[in-house]
Amino acid sequence: MEQLEVKYAPGMRIIVRGEEWMVKKVETNSLENQTLHVIGLSQLVKDYESMFLVDVEDDIEIVDPARLLRSLAGEEHENDIFIVGDSHQRIYRNKAVLSKCGINVRGRSSYLRINYKTTEEIRKFAFGL
Repeated sequence: MEQLEVKYAPGMRIIVRGEEWMVKKVETNSLENQTLHVIGLSQLVKDYESMFLVDVEDDIEIVDPARLLRSLAGEEHENDIFIVGDSHQRIYRNKAVLSKCGINVRGRSSYLRINYKTTEEIRKFAFGL
C-alpha cells in the first residue's frame, strides 16, 4: 500500500478562498482522501468550525511560517527577529525566501563558520551527491 504524503497537520494555518483557518484535525478515509477539520481565524470566519476535503487542494494555500513570524513580530524595527537555520537541512522542497515574507535580512545576516554537527568529510560527501 502506498504511503500518503503528509502535507497538513494540526496547528497548521491555511487560507481557503481568502480566509485564514487553523487545522484542528486531519482525517484520512479508506480511499486515502483527507478531510481537514478547521477553525476560522480571519475576521469573517473567526471561531467558525468547518471541514475541507483535500481533493480541492488548488483552493488550499498553506500559510508560510516565515510570513506568520513576521506578522507576530509586528512592524520591522532594529533587531526585531533573530533566525538561525541551516538551509542544507530543509525538509520541504521549496526554499523560504524571507524577503517575500516581509523579513529583511539583506546586510543583516551572517554565516556561522563553525559546524559542530557534521564533519568536513560527511559534508563533502553530501555535497557531492
